[in-house]
Amino acid sequence: AAHDECRHAKIFYQLAASEGVLPPTPQQEDGPQTLFEVALHNATEGCVHETWAALLAHYQSQHATSASLRAAYAQIAVDETRHGQLSWDLHAWFLTQLSPKEVIAVRNAQATAIEQLANCTIEPEVFEDTVGLPPGPIREQLATRFAQSLVEA
Repeated sequence: AAHDECRHAKIFYQLAASEGVLPPTPQQEDGPQTLFEVALHNATEGCVHETWAALLAHYQSQHATSASLRAAYAQIAVDETRHGQLSWDLHAWFLTQLSPKEVIAVRNAQATAIEQLANCTIEPEVFEDTVGLPPGPIREQLATRFAQSLVEA
């Protein structure tokens, strides 16, 4: 998954450069350290946000304005779907390793992340059409349905 993310960054860097835009150099932050911190991060960023990113990438692979963007998003959608599944698999294992109190904290954090999807905004909105992002009302509907399916799972 980490290799995929590096490849994604290269793809978008090349696409941006071909349009005369040079993105800022990414900065690596220190990650979580304890099993609980990793489980918490995975539950929110992996299970919720990676899976949501997969859904958006699938949408973008059909709606981006250029063939090169649609192709990039099609590959990224496959990768992000796999990353989301990895996160859910890890989540199941983490829950067997944590204390009952930690399990509750992880589930609460994940529930909060799911609830916040319905209020998602994407910046800058000026590029929504170009990169094939769903317009605000459709994005909100997708987020609401996505959140409902995660809660029901």
